[in-house]
Amino acid sequence: MLKMIECEKFSSRVIFFNKGLNIIVGDEVASNSIGKTTMLMIIDFIFGGGDYLTKNSDTVKHLGHHEFCFRFFFNKKDYFFRRGTKTPDIIFMCDEKYTVLEEKKLGDYLKWLQNKYDCELEGLSFRGVVSRFFRIYGRANLDERTPLKLYENEKMADSITDLIKLFDKYRLISSYQQKVSELNNRQKIVNNAEKVAIIDSALNKKDYKRNQKVIQHLSEEIEVLKQNVMTNSMGKEALLSDEILELQNQKNKLVISRNKQRNRLRKNKENIAIKKSRIFDDIDQLEKFFPEVDKRRINDIEQFHLKLTDILKDELNSSKRELEAGIRNINQEIAALDLELSQLLEVESAPEYSVMRLIELSAAMKNYEELNKRYDDKKDLKEELSIRRNELIELKKSSTDEISHQINQQMLLMFNSMYKNKFNPPHFEIHEKAYSLKTDNDTGTGTAFVSLILFDLSILKLTKLPSLVHDLPLLKNIDNDAMEQIIKLYAGNEKQIFIAIDKIESYSKATSKLILQNRVLQLNKSKNLFVESWKDKS
Repeated sequence: MLKMIECEKFSSRVIFFNKGLNIIVGDEVASNSIGKTTMLMIIDFIFGGGDYLTKNSDTVKHLGHHEFCFRFFFNKKDYFFRRGTKTPDIIFMCDEKYTVLEEKKLGDYLKWLQNKYDCELEGLSFRGVVSRFFRIYGRANLDERTPLKLYENEKMADSITDLIKLFDKYRLISSYQQKVSELNNRQKIVNNAEKVAIIDSALNKKDYKRNQKVIQHLSEEIEVLKQNVMTNSMGKEALLSDEILELQNQKNKLVISRNKQRNRLRKNKENIAIKKSRIFDDIDQLEKFFPEVDKRRINDIEQFHLKLTDILKDELNSSKRELEAGIRNINQEIAALDLELSQLLEVESAPEYSVMRLIELSAAMKNYEELNKRYDDKKDLKEELSIRRNELIELKKSSTDEISHQINQQMLLMFNSMYKNKFNPPHFEIHEKAYSLKTDNDTGTGTAFVSLILFDLSILKLTKLPSLVHDLPLLKNIDNDAMEQIIKLYAGNEKQIFIAIDKIESYSKATSKLILQNRVLQLNKSKNLFVESWKDKS
């Protein structure tokens, strides 16, 4: 727990805190700009936040850089620290006299706090645990209708995910999400590979069925050829071995590549054969029809055109040589494959054509089978991804239903302790990507803020959330009777709660006494938080 904050700029220099409820009390005229919200921002700063520097920048501007000494108490031991506005990313671990012993980076300090508060949760940092429930004026999380919103434009789905993490139900969901993510990535890789023709597969069910028919036809033709080819010197297993089929596949690919190269070479030769063309064969004839024509300009264009043709011819001849060399290389590779095949196929009595035809058909059939297999694999992948996604949705729904039930039960208990004759408690509901907190038949502002406070107190009770901060804007719209009951609920917690309140004389004597018992700081017009006040200066 946070035990103490000290600052030389404070009017009260040292502020001590209680185990449970800690109240910053204003005056009876509800004076503004005396430091209630600023003190809550400083508490957030001690808990590793950064809004004190951005939302209270006027403080540094008028007071200069300043430092806070503070003490935490865990497991019967005090821990002393310093954090300042000049180097906020460095936390100094100190002895009891606040002499620096060690420097900690902010991230390491936050991990230390998370460990000491025993709120290490899957996928959630310490600030991820507390920030949503440190509700201080100037932040986006004061919206009573969206109690999980941490910042403007945050998606509700992200808020729900963090709530699941806070209830420590994210580990199993995380493993399912990882599986879905892996399947998604596999599907993208396969789809992209098909788009750029790295792999082939049947494009659709129609292709798949057509391939099946082709496979059946090839299978029947292969069976007929087998009878002609089989001899005592070689069995069908050897003839149709994977090695032979792979060699034939390689040869087929090379033949296709050679055909493409030959087509390119043919077009290349046709382009080379085209004679140099002139734009105008007879400039003098042209001049008869257009006496004003610029003959010099036409000659310049003609020379440029002829020079460009020469350049293109050089490039075409260079390309021709490359294509011819490529075809020669392919022919050599095909010849080498033919030699390998002939060495593997020592079938003396079988007709050579039948042997080669059998191999070609078997290679073709294997190719069609692979095309259909990839289609089946894609289909299986799609089905598995759908199943995993549905499982993930069901798992999330089961988790969020349980979370909602726990919160609603806890809010109901507190609601019944507050009201004796009211039958419409607040209700929290989570949908797949949205949530709501409302009270049926009551849309009043005060009721909405009561619901928000009961919601937060339920979270505090049900999770490892270590602390709550509630600023005055949450409380001032609530009627006195309800507020008195809320103060009792606050005071009944062992975890630390920090709130700001004023006009305590408007409450009953019992409630005023409870407020004073839990008061840690009294502020008014004559006693601001800091030794210097600049709010009323022009």
